[in-house]
Amino acid sequence: MNKSKHIKPFIVAIIFLMLVATIGGLGTFYSFAKSRSIATKILPAISHLALANQYRGQAFLHMMRAINSKDAAAFTIQEQQIQRSSDLSYNEFNLYEDSIQSQENRNLYNNLIQERDNYIDCRKGILLLAKSGNMAEANAQLLQGLLPLYENYLNKGQALVNYATTDANEQLHTIRIISIISQAFAIISSVLIFVFGFMLGYTR
Repeated sequence: MNKSKHIKPFIVAIIFLMLVATIGGLGTFYSFAKSRSIATKILPAISHLALANQYRGQAFLHMMRAINSKDAAAFTIQEQQIQRSSDLSYNEFNLYEDSIQSQENRNLYNNLIQERDNYIDCRKGILLLAKSGNMAEANAQLLQGLLPLYENYLNKGQALVNYATTDANEQLHTIRIISIISQAFAIISSVLIFVFGFMLGYTR
């Protein structure tokens, strides 16, 4: 009977220690998983968006140069650069698509691609006008049609960037909260274990 009485506190202590270790391990695992998600998915996704925006801007600059080209050769060079930059931008958007995990993110991405398609269609028409020598009409379409579409395109892209960065910040905040809770629990548990051990020894 006395032996059982002495063993029971040690069993309680072992169970408590196992509980502390389990909760600490779960907190560490959760933080690691979130950190890995940020490092392997969110940050690369933001990089893809940044590159896509950069190439999109380059394509627009080449578009302006094409409209103001002095001869057919210069126009052809700029037209090729437009296509190259546009293809690179679209490729980065496709790479970003692989990181989409929520319906809200999917909707923002689809809205962006739709605006991009509208912009590309308008741009093609303007390039055809310019290629045929109708520069006055091409410039009119550029001001009246392409620039508003380009602004919408930019806004949709910015909305996607905002979503990605907000998601990253929220996950970082969650990691901080879990880390603080895990550390606080470990400290409090250590104090309780010490008090429990002290009281156990004192009562003996």
